[in-house]
Amino acid sequence: MNNTHTLGGMRADVFRVLDEYSRNGESHDVFSGGTGDMENRFVSALNSALCLINHAVGSERKRKNVYFFRPEVLLEACSFELSDGEKSIEMPFLCGSLSFDFKGCGKLAFFDADNEKITELVFEGRYGNIETAKFFVPQDAVRMVFCADTSLVVEKLKCYDKGGLFGCTDENALPDGKKLFCALSSRVSELISVFGTKYSGKREFPCDLFELCGEYVCCDEKYAGAYTFEFFEYPQSFDESDPPDTPVFLSPGCYEAAVFAVAAALCEVENGELYSRLTYKYREMLANIYPKNNLKRKNSFFAGGIFGRRRRGYLFRG
Repeated sequence: MNNTHTLGGMRADVFRVLDEYSRNGESHDVFSGGTGDMENRFVSALNSALCLINHAVGSERKRKNVYFFRPEVLLEACSFELSDGEKSIEMPFLCGSLSFDFKGCGKLAFFDADNEKITELVFEGRYGNIETAKFFVPQDAVRMVFCADTSLVVEKLKCYDKGGLFGCTDENALPDGKKLFCALSSRVSELISVFGTKYSGKREFPCDLFELCGEYVCCDEKYAGAYTFEFFEYPQSFDESDPPDTPVFLSPGCYEAAVFAVAAALCEVENGELYSRLTYKYREMLANIYPKNNLKRKNSFFAGGIFGRRRRGYLFRG
């Protein structure tokens, strides 16, 4: 289990172990040269230290249950092209979201039953590429109008039922007409395994059926259903603008190791002797973390395996 520390608390702990570069847990500028910008280099050193510890200790497997919903398609329009004109499309009264592929630049306006404009969206294609747009349909919209100043091509336009979205409020998790999306983790780095219940019983699916899109995972519509994802995460990272009360999620052992790793990185150039002492302490902290993982390994002699004392048919005589 990870204990929650704060960015400000870690900063104080780092400068506390920096000895002559700090006073009461805070840095001071009595030294010239690179030591004067330690405060500015702190976040960068922290991010590097977290990567070191992540590689040294090993990434922890994460697990999350997700469900890919495939809502009912209420409206599907064929491809059309506009050149210096506009096209009006009537919509069912109850709509949830809209998706389409487009090339070029244009606008899309929504109107209510009284023909009053509700909102207008502008979308621009880049370098002639075909791009995808998806968004929630405004409430009470019954008609939408596409218009283009020069040229606009719209393909695979689909309008999805609101009830099939199951209260989804995240626009990035909406279907795009080809794939279904679901939030997984903001730091996911690699999928390890995927188990689903699409068919009878629980079975494993190839990871390459699913694609990571930032913090989301997506799949073809035909794979809609419930799944359990196992994955690795990138280590936590920080920005210069993060406030002091920003949580730092590290176990006690990893937190202590990170403190010495950050401190060592800050004085690496200016003070070789202090850097060596802090690096030695960092490695000592890591050594105290390793045995916890190694204890999970069984000794084959006492475990009763193929070479163990309890192997069937083997009589041990002293």
